[in-house]
Amino acid sequence: MGRLPIAKTQSLWKKQLCLSLLNSCGSMDQLLQIQAQIHVPSLFQDTHLLSQLVYFCSLSPSANLRHARTLLRHSAAPSPISWNILIRGYAATASALEAFWVFRKMRDRGVIPNKLTFPFLIKSCAASSALNEGRQVHPDAVKRGLDSDVYVGNSLINFYGCCKKIVDARKVFEEMPQRTVVSWNSVMTACVESLWLGDRIGCCGLVPDETSMVVVLSACAELGYLSLGRWVHSQLVLRGMALSVQLGTALVDMYGKSGALGCANAVFERMEKRNVWSSVDVVKEPNYGCLGNILPK
Repeated sequence: MGRLPIAKTQSLWKKQLCLSLLNSCGSMDQLLQIQAQIHVPSLFQDTHLLSQLVYFCSLSPSANLRHARTLLRHSAAPSPISWNILIRGYAATASALEAFWVFRKMRDRGVIPNKLTFPFLIKSCAASSALNEGRQVHPDAVKRGLDSDVYVGNSLINFYGCCKKIVDARKVFEEMPQRTVVSWNSVMTACVESLWLGDRIGCCGLVPDETSMVVVLSACAELGYLSLGRWVHSQLVLRGMALSVQLGTALVDMYGKSGALGCANAVFERMEKRNVWSSVDVVKEPNYGCLGNILPK
């Protein structure tokens, strides 16, 4: 094997030196000194070095997001990684919606977003309750097939929940091919907030419906949140909602999985209509006392 040309060897050595200095960098003054070493054609076009510079400016304790944007603006072909880092940096600030404008610049430069782009971008829209901007981002994720990614899906549920668009949050949740504990928690939070806000229908226009109740109860069953499940049950009674097959089955399932077998049986006995799932879920037990403060006599 032949040796590398001297110029290339020196360039690699200088790159490694700059990376080492960036790892130990502790201030913007030090970063600017390192950046001066990188400002030669062979190094400044290196996407890895650029991403490390942007990382320090975006996510370190000495972050300077304005300088990070300047780096990207003057770079010939920054990779998606650098853009993603800057979006993440803005998502963690009080100016979270700036992440959306960074995303617009990213698209204007012809850089294709990936599954790491959308979670922090959607998070920034949620933090700002920026419904219009988030609704522009969502179709872009769908277009690229990234809405099926569990992290993107979780972010969308949280976003729609923050914007009080409970139907949209539920739709994203129901269409997810894979769900995690975060998915259940996010949709449950969105639906529970709609139940509380439903007490002020005149000012917010939200009407808690059977589907929201079923989703929350299903989440309680999956996560073992018995106390929250009891609260939802009490809301059903207070609102005079009929115990349909879907609601009854969800209650039976929630109580059964939470170990409150007597409550599961009591709900089952009060259901006027039943299906095979409610029959499978219920476990016979004579103690009905746990529903004494919830169910009408």
